[in-house]
Amino acid sequence: MFESYLLFFFAGLGTFNGLALSMYLLLRQPVTPAQRWLAALVLMLSVRTGKSVLFYFWPEISKLVLQIGLTACFLIGVCLIGFVRAWADPQRRHTRKDSMFALGLLVLAIAFGVAWPYTDNVSLWGGPVWRFIQMGWLACLLIAAGLFLRATRERHAHGAPDALTSAHVAAVIVGVAVVWLAYVTAGLTSYIVGALSFSVVLYLSGIVALARRRPRSVAEPYQHRKIAPTEAEAALQSLHKLMAEEHLYKDAGLTLPKLARRLNVPRRACRSC
Repeated sequence: MFESYLLFFFAGLGTFNGLALSMYLLLRQPVTPAQRWLAALVLMLSVRTGKSVLFYFWPEISKLVLQIGLTACFLIGVCLIGFVRAWADPQRRHTRKDSMFALGLLVLAIAFGVAWPYTDNVSLWGGPVWRFIQMGWLACLLIAAGLFLRATRERHAHGAPDALTSAHVAAVIVGVAVVWLAYVTAGLTSYIVGALSFSVVLYLSGIVALARRRPRSVAEPYQHRKIAPTEAEAALQSLHKLMAEEHLYKDAGLTLPKLARRLNVPRRACRSC
């Protein structure tokens, strides 16, 4: 019983965190096309693994939930290709219509589900449809890997900068491949392994990302704003004269800009006084 609780906790928490991560990627500014595709990819993976968790612990769950999970699974490979293409083409020279293509596939998948719902076609969804999704997912993985290798060579040749490095994109492809392998081999292991693999990949990615972050060195204020000694001496003499003759220290509203105007010096010189 305790092992079942642990399985549900880790698999379910991974799914929830995946949903939260996809929302974060969509809301984090500035949002790049690659970031949107990555958010969609994580969302599809989360829905797919969430379906697995629900079905594993509640086998009598509604067939509609299973249909939604498999529809999301159909789009995982599509989102992966869209992510790699968007990363390889940050200027969107050749990828402007990718989102419309993915939307068209989503509409087709929904239309198929309406015409042949899981509830009335269990053998169809559990057999040919699931095998088609598996093979389509694998084909998309291979295509994404090929696009990544070609884009990496081109980026090395032209030195194109991007917020996402080649290592980040490679990690995403490998992570999706691990989840695919876990579901394909579920008959030899356990059905819940697919959801657990997604949780493991998600947490490992987060740990590595946090470990690679380096604390920024705190620069000393104004260390690069020094003025020449002669200018500083002249400003100090003028300041002493104003203080002695006009008693500026009694002015409660005295500010650096006002003092700089009275001394006829740049504001940065007053910071050095």
